Formats: sequence, C-alpha cells, structure tokens
Amino acid sequence: MRLVEQLSSTARESVLKRLILGQDRWDAMLDYGAAKMRSLCAERGIDWDRLTEDERLNLIDTILHEK
Repeated sequence: MRLVEQLSSTARESVLKRLILGQDRWDAMLDYGAAKMRSLCAERGIDWDRLTEDERLNLIDTILHEK
C-alpha cells in the first residue's frame, strides 16, 4: 500500500484498474463522476478541465463539507 501511495495519480489509477474486476464498470464510474463534477462546476462558473489536481481536490473537499 505504501508503494502505491507514492505513485502519481495516473499510476495509482492504472494499478487500481488492474486490481478491480470489471474494468468497464470502473471506467463507467469514472466517466459518471467526471460528468457530475463538470456539471457542479458549471453551476458555479468553474471550468473543471482547467483546474489543477490540487484545485480539484480542494474543490471536492469544499463541496463535501458544505451544509
């Protein structure tokens, strides 16, 4: 686990895909989550695709801790 945590986010995603059975389901979940985040961002006037990974994580943290 410690080794996986040291990987880049792209590499971690690759490891997870290999570990999870039903990669199509994983891809569908990622697509759904990305679409939801783009929609939430559009409502707030934010361009999800222009955010850095740190900005995305901060935004997700903010959304999770709202009301």
